[in-house]
Amino acid sequence: MNIIARTMITGSSNFIGIVTAGFDNPFRSKLLAPLVHQLALNGFMPLLMNADDPQQLAPRLNNC
Repeated sequence: MNIIARTMITGSSNFIGIVTAGFDNPFRSKLLAPLVHQLALNGFMPLLMNADDPQQLAPRLNNC
């Protein structure tokens, strides 16, 4: 079944949003990589959003 259709029928999704700053930080990458991997193994779909610029972030979060 199409993921959008399933979300509309069930009223829920397997998406998990992760908002963080510093994607270019090696420590952050080492932290996020296993987290994203484990989420995927457990059937979740991680969505990553960069929070380096809060002024650009707020409108994006309001549209979610």
